[in-house]
Amino acid sequence: MNSNKEATTDTRQAAYDGLMMAYATGALDLAQSMIVATHLALNPRARTMLRQLEDIGGCLIDDCEPEPMTSCCVNACLEKIKFLETVPAPKGASGETKQEKTQKCVPYPLCQHIKAEDMDDLRWYPFVHGIRIHPIRLKGSRSRAQLIRMPAGAHVPHHGHKGTEITLVLRGSFADQSAIYTMGDMVVIDETTVHSPVADAIEGCICLSVHTAPLRFTGLLGAILNPFLR
Repeated sequence: MNSNKEATTDTRQAAYDGLMMAYATGALDLAQSMIVATHLALNPRARTMLRQLEDIGGCLIDDCEPEPMTSCCVNACLEKIKFLETVPAPKGASGETKQEKTQKCVPYPLCQHIKAEDMDDLRWYPFVHGIRIHPIRLKGSRSRAQLIRMPAGAHVPHHGHKGTEITLVLRGSFADQSAIYTMGDMVVIDETTVHSPVADAIEGCICLSVHTAPLRFTGLLGAILNPFLR
């Protein structure tokens, strides 16, 4: 049992490292970039890791021959600089606007894509076992994104994956057969994993999930749900 758990942990760590590397090189689609950016906003260790990856990339670039920039690249860089110059300076607690308070609860990379001032104001659709979901529409993204709200003690039915699933904890925590994940933790799962995540028994859990293919439920529930998840 312990050896299987360690093997799963190693596999997930390798998948996580690969995802962070892909983000650092700009190789992810919109949904995957959004969840990693949200993870970075919540997790200081992830930000440290990204800086290290970018430093490595910078060293590799030093060995490359320079290439001329297109006008599109130049304009994009200027737009980013202009945006950074217009971001207002942080205010004290007594002077915070409603939007600034919201961004404390909803990290900015995610806040840009949900049409509500707070996750509690979103329209949540029933799924199973009291779990509710809120789809996030991202035009042009190959992956699909959604928020998952699990009440205290609720569990996702036993399932596998047809592709890669990335899950980020925004509130509360959840556990599966391999580990416990708390706010700011992100786990990357591939086709080899079959599990049944369980939300914290007191606080429940809200997660951001991005997947490249639908889940694959097992047993009788799978026979009912799987045809609708294609």
